[in-house]
Amino acid sequence: MRNKRKIFTAFLICLLLSCTMRIHIVSAATIPVLSASADTADAVQGNTIQIQIQLNHNPDLSTLGMTLNYNNSMLRYLDSAWSNHFFGSDMTMASDTGDAINLSFVCESSYPSDGTLVTVRFEALENLSSIPVTLALRDMADANLSPVSDCQVIQEIQVPETMDLPEVMPETESEPETVDAAKDAPAKESEPETLEKESAIQPAVYATEPEPKQNQQVSTQNAKTAKADENYKTGAGIGNDVIVLAAVVCGIICLLLLAIKERRKEHI
Repeated sequence: MRNKRKIFTAFLICLLLSCTMRIHIVSAATIPVLSASADTADAVQGNTIQIQIQLNHNPDLSTLGMTLNYNNSMLRYLDSAWSNHFFGSDMTMASDTGDAINLSFVCESSYPSDGTLVTVRFEALENLSSIPVTLALRDMADANLSPVSDCQVIQEIQVPETMDLPEVMPETESEPETVDAAKDAPAKESEPETLEKESAIQPAVYATEPEPKQNQQVSTQNAKTAKADENYKTGAGIGNDVIVLAAVVCGIICLLLLAIKERRKEHI
């Protein structure tokens, strides 16, 4: 009987240790990610470009400093708009140095939200085929004012991918054939044929139009990070591990009951 109890106790201890390691791994896998995206991949002179800076897997930051470097011969800084998740006592700052925008915030307690932190607007000074902006991190600290050193920073600005329409317009190539056919047949008979060709070709352009790649990438990224976000937001890896945590609690209760029973036997 005593051997069975020892084996059972050892099993519960191993289960408790394995669950603790699993919780640590889940919480450690969700490191903060800082990135920026533009609302367009190119721009015409005079147009406005919006750059949104996003933070994912936020560890409840108290301070954050970052820089948007830009080409001042191609862009002119307009203004910055911070997220409405900041409180009135929180400080948000944006300053233009001529070729960089220094962005920072200091919270009275912490900033716990994920998503867009700030939106920066530029004016295109010339026609642009790309967005000459890069993102850099200066400093980051959590709610305990401890530096966060494992943040992943995506420096390149993410832009919507341009959609290339398939070249399915053979009207110009088939013009010599229609001219030759017009020599052998009356003009009235050739007109319906050309109309039928155009009506047969035109739907093919829209039927083969590809789906935007950006939506596919966003949906794939959301599917990959949904479970990690849920685990992170509920605390130290809770979320999908409720059953495991319940088993740990039951194991602890069993250990306490065994200890109480052993003490009662010693008193008897």
